[in-house]
Amino acid sequence: MAEAVGQDTPTNLRRQLFSGHDHVPTAKETRTVTSSETTSGQTIYQVFYSKTGQRRELFRARIGGVIDSEHVKFWNYGIAKEDDFNGDGSPDYFWYGGDDSGDAMYLFVSSRNGYTKVDIYETLKAAWNQRFKTKSPEWANVDADYSIGEIAIERSATGLVLVATVEPGPLNTVEKESYEFRIRPSDFK
Repeated sequence: MAEAVGQDTPTNLRRQLFSGHDHVPTAKETRTVTSSETTSGQTIYQVFYSKTGQRRELFRARIGGVIDSEHVKFWNYGIAKEDDFNGDGSPDYFWYGGDDSGDAMYLFVSSRNGYTKVDIYETLKAAWNQRFKTKSPEWANVDADYSIGEIAIERSATGLVLVATVEPGPLNTVEKESYEFRIRPSDFK
């Protein structure tokens, strides 16, 4: 499941997590985690458990909901990348869920206290708001002015950085710029 991109050294790493131009393959199970689904109230979750130690919940992601007793879920969801993004010796995960009505992307980053869930869309929206002092575009919509081009995670001696490219939407007829955002963990949402 882990995929090498670029050259690695013990302190330098770059992993492409997402390209808005490609299908995102996902897995319900990886080398270190397995998953099951559970419903809590009207929400359906994919719950991940450790395969290497005691079976305990590590993290979960919302995959759908119950509408009039019908279970409505993303068509494609699960772990898209597994690697030690932050360099602490434990695996970290990039999770993707989506279909033709929308999508969600999360990083699950390990720490001594378990996993921290990073909502990539919320993190990028906050970065846009901070840079431009305006509400971020709704880039998940096909007819939006902007869309997410690529997302990568970088680790170096100076720390972890989420790198995201926002580009003009596919149906945009007005010439617009592309923007790169480099977001530190202190600004993760």
